[in-house]
Amino acid sequence: PDMSGVFDESDFALSSHKSGQTVKSGRVVLEGTAKAGDKLHTFVNGKLRMKSTATADGKWDAPLPLKSPGTRTIKVLNLTQKKSQVLKLIVK
Repeated sequence: PDMSGVFDESDFALSSHKSGQTVKSGRVVLEGTAKAGDKLHTFVNGKLRMKSTATADGKWDAPLPLKSPGTRTIKVLNLTQKKSQVLKLIVK
């Protein structure tokens, strides 16, 4: 059987961007993996900007409007697993 959608209980990742990465201003979509049904909150410079839920196949995304240039601290908090991923994005 195809086990690609089966995740370990502790699986939680932000896979679309790396800390220190430069992105174009506008709509930036963060993507990653988590356990199906996990609740995620995405913060930009400490302010809640997006709420999402991991899909049945363990994927999540968070589209963010990053319109002005500068460095942003992004934190994705997995409320279900009580874990977080933090990165800095440089908006040009």
